[in-house]
Amino acid sequence: MKKLNYIEERLRSGARLEEVVEELSWRDFEEICAEILEVNGYHPVLRGFRFKYRGSRFEIDVVAVREWLVICVDCKHWSIRLGRTSALKRAADKHYERVKALASCLSGSPPAELKIACQKATLVPVVVTLFNVSLALSPRGVAIVPVFKFNSFAEELIGFYDQVAHITTAVMKLP
Repeated sequence: MKKLNYIEERLRSGARLEEVVEELSWRDFEEICAEILEVNGYHPVLRGFRFKYRGSRFEIDVVAVREWLVICVDCKHWSIRLGRTSALKRAADKHYERVKALASCLSGSPPAELKIACQKATLVPVVVTLFNVSLALSPRGVAIVPVFKFNSFAEELIGFYDQVAHITTAVMKLP
């Protein structure tokens, strides 16, 4: 909650949201996304989550679990300027491939730190950005969410997850 409290204090003192968000490092940005998921009842929430699948290494910035739902966040701390929307959509589609690899990994030998207790899990790839854009979808349906809307996205996801890209997979139980 440290980073969220800092942002709240800055905003109360009169700073503009865009100004405050641009002061954050990429690590701060990932921490904020993780804190938002924790506040919304996700546990565990893992940052810099690395895994291997079929000889390749992958990393997802933030992975958060709530029962059968697994949110996989790619944090894009890019500067705000025109022309980035198409780059965000390309990044979202690449993120979809990483999440697809994680889903395949879960059905084979799931990483123990995810602590998924259900027999099936639904993974939702999400890109969180500094951009002040409307909620958008990449060509594959990956949600692209501005950071200031990420809390409501996390709160309400259960009600509309079937409208965004998601991958449901069986989860192999660990011995």
